[in-house]
Amino acid sequence: MPKEIADKVDEREKKDKRPRISPRFLDSALAPVPVQRRDKVVKGIFSNIIDHLSIHTVSLRFALVLTARQQKEPIVHNIGDTFLDSVPQFEPFVWYSSKQLERKFKFGNERSINLCFAKFVDEIERRKESRKLELNGYLTKPTTCLARYPLLLENVLKYTEDGNPDKEDILKVLIIIRDLLGRVNAEYGKAENRFPQEASL
Repeated sequence: MPKEIADKVDEREKKDKRPRISPRFLDSALAPVPVQRRDKVVKGIFSNIIDHLSIHTVSLRFALVLTARQQKEPIVHNIGDTFLDSVPQFEPFVWYSSKQLERKFKFGNERSINLCFAKFVDEIERRKESRKLELNGYLTKPTTCLARYPLLLENVLKYTEDGNPDKEDILKVLIIIRDLLGRVNAEYGKAENRFPQEASL
């Protein structure tokens, strides 16, 4: 990025190098899991990475669209249209939140019954790039990231000049995302009510 543009980028944005769980990470994570249980563990814990139209896939597509927009012009004048095109594809967040408690339980269970997996998790969590966040915390990251979009977009809207298409587009996007967040919270609530019975079976 040219220096004159880098100088205009907020320091927090420059420092945001949040690590993310990637499909390559799964190879390492699954090595300590016995082969006969591997598929079940992947589907139970890391489904956000492997499922078709997973959060990982949707997020990757969105990142590529945003990157393409930024590559057209280093200073982006509007993003509302990009969000409007991408946000309707965020439906996997609703499904993901409905499985979050189950995923957390399965992660904890695998960690308690599989000492090699527990050792691997401990090593990952001690790494500098983990930023003192537990691996289990990365499993909840997708829904917390979704909840940040309204805050980000409200701030963008506050500084958007009249006449910019973002004035209308961002308002539409906020309605869609808030609806998604409402459904995410509803599914999580249903899972909270349902999970204690399922975990005891």
